[in-house]
Amino acid sequence: MHHKFAITGMSCASCVNKIEQAIKKVPGVKEVSVNFADKTATVQSEAHVSDAVIAAVKNVGYEAMDHDMQHHEHQHEMAPLSWFKIWIPGVIGIAFMLLGLLLNHIPTSTVRILGWFESLMTVVIFFYAAGQIYQSTWQALKHFATTMDTLIAVGISSAWVASTLSVVLSNRFPFLLDHLYFESALIILALINLGSILETRALGKASEAVMSLLALKPKTATVIQVGKEITLNIEDLKINDLIRIRPGEKIPVDGIVTEGESYVDESMLTGEPAPNLKKAGDRVVGGTINQQGTFIFKAEKVGEGTVLSAMIALIQEAQGSKPQLARLADKVSAYFVPLVILLAILTAILWLVVGPSPAWLYALITSMAVLIIACPCAVGLAIPTSVMVGVGRASQLGVLVRRSEVLQQAAQLNVIVFDKTGTLTEGKPAVTEIQVKEGFDQKTFLELAISLEQYSEHPIAKAILNKGKEKNANLLNITDFEAVNGYGVKAKIKGTLYYLGNAKWLERSQINNTFFTEGETLAKEGKTPLYLANAKETLGLILISDPIKSDSKAVIQTLQQKGIEVAMLTGDHHQVAEHVAKSLGIHSFLAEAKPQDKITFIKELQANGQKVGMVGDGMNDAPALAQAEVGFAVGAGTDIAMQSAPVTLMGNSLQGVVNAIGLSKATTLNMKQNLFGAFLYNVIAIPIAGGILYPFSHILLSPMIAAAAMALSSVTVVSNSNRLRLFKKHKEH
Repeated sequence: MHHKFAITGMSCASCVNKIEQAIKKVPGVKEVSVNFADKTATVQSEAHVSDAVIAAVKNVGYEAMDHDMQHHEHQHEMAPLSWFKIWIPGVIGIAFMLLGLLLNHIPTSTVRILGWFESLMTVVIFFYAAGQIYQSTWQALKHFATTMDTLIAVGISSAWVASTLSVVLSNRFPFLLDHLYFESALIILALINLGSILETRALGKASEAVMSLLALKPKTATVIQVGKEITLNIEDLKINDLIRIRPGEKIPVDGIVTEGESYVDESMLTGEPAPNLKKAGDRVVGGTINQQGTFIFKAEKVGEGTVLSAMIALIQEAQGSKPQLARLADKVSAYFVPLVILLAILTAILWLVVGPSPAWLYALITSMAVLIIACPCAVGLAIPTSVMVGVGRASQLGVLVRRSEVLQQAAQLNVIVFDKTGTLTEGKPAVTEIQVKEGFDQKTFLELAISLEQYSEHPIAKAILNKGKEKNANLLNITDFEAVNGYGVKAKIKGTLYYLGNAKWLERSQINNTFFTEGETLAKEGKTPLYLANAKETLGLILISDPIKSDSKAVIQTLQQKGIEVAMLTGDHHQVAEHVAKSLGIHSFLAEAKPQDKITFIKELQANGQKVGMVGDGMNDAPALAQAEVGFAVGAGTDIAMQSAPVTLMGNSLQGVVNAIGLSKATTLNMKQNLFGAFLYNVIAIPIAGGILYPFSHILLSPMIAAAAMALSSVTVVSNSNRLRLFKKHKEH
């Protein structure tokens, strides 16, 4: 079972590991992934574990709630802080700073009174503007844990405590009034809150793709009941409802057009801007937008069963999953905060032992700067934000990614294997010719053929059935039906056993194929020959042709130019496969391949160290799609929930393969940039804050500058991730 929870109380990436470990201990939980960027936990379990997970999360100091049931309640976690929590500490901190410039011209007794006033004001502002920080710190400490908020709370509290002690002891040591840092604590708090707002806004852009999909759901629909049109909430729609769509309206659910016609914008599904004509019998998808015409359609899928709902669920699932790099970041983050606190203590001790006078002052400034400048948030956000934006951008290009690991794996592919029928070709083959043995009736031949294929979903079977409809041929009852993948079918009709399939099917069944030579000759022209026979002889030949997709050659050339090898697999006749391969510039192909042959072909490539991507129609290619490092299911946009491939190309164009690989490389690079930048920032910033430059330059880093740097580090990481939103799809030739 799949569960998703909203988590509140997480302040930094060090929280992730603690929550994951708590959830893993819940009986029945198989896998858990906590996403710091969108504050969610995704749980795979053998049974219903929601209550146990919520309790486990609460036991370690956080709150969990069902992500779907409590969506609105979760929004406060992502909502920006009040700007007053920036302006109030910021303005008053600056006022205190300006006031400090006048202290030398004011009597000591007055300065002492001002010190008490500043101390009291700072406490009041802490309660207002830092309440959430102290609350989070207390919750963590109750469970013997530390978080980013712990660092901030200790840092600003240290400034207040040291300054207040200076005021208390100023009767005996008046010089202490020269070292009040109330303004530093307030300005640090203002900068940290500003960073939180900027970070939240950047994260909002990172999740823009899902938000835009949610916005495609209309709230109401016009339903026709007993000849009257009534308005119903979308939640009240039922299967088989007749729904009227007017110009400019969003289609509320999935269904089939029964009356009228119009052009529909399906860009949310395919990533292609050109609208598609929809007429009676055509399928429409919820969330797409009607253009000028009006039509009526019958609802087929409603609620969570629609394509749009499935898309949103799969994108959220992918955004919540973790690639390998994220696991590394989580492990580091788990030890980050305790390590920083230890470094701050060691820094203070070092300055107290060897620092110049007043040593306590240098110890205070440097240890506070270390606490403030350290940023586990940047490390924790580095990978999740790249994943969120990358997966979202992919969906906008018509590429639906199921697991975030794919964003790394697709970048490493060096061989792409294509299925032929329905992938490189249109998948809508048509019967171009029928030849029958002398003296045999052609209509009877066609009736036998369509009767044998009546239960098959294969495109070639549909071509034969369409020919039967065109000729008004009658379906006959069949018994003892048997289908063998890669060969053909057989069944009894009126007591006689008939066979329909390729040449190997007749050879395997030990039937003399008198049409073999002619079939092989015509196959060189790219036509697929199928033979119909009874137990004694071949009765005739059906020739089927499937046109190559218009963009197949351009896509293959692009992949080859990028250094990626291309191969083709097909269960079709060798001559047909050779014709298609030659037309597309493919040098490696396997014809007459059964499902197991396709798997073996991919395994052999993998055994030679190749990283293989398999592109197929997602139905009969499922085993091969699963065997490859990355499986791409093509043209499956109206049946997403049934697909098992990690990548689904929503449209019918192969450009999605190029886009997916290009975006994968861009996302992988982005993740590495973020992780490197976050680590480098902390490796450089913490020693500088500790005063490593002081022996050479007599310069110490102000805690206020440290706060600004810390705030900007997280914002920089998220902003870099948001660059993926600008990724341009591959231009078609």
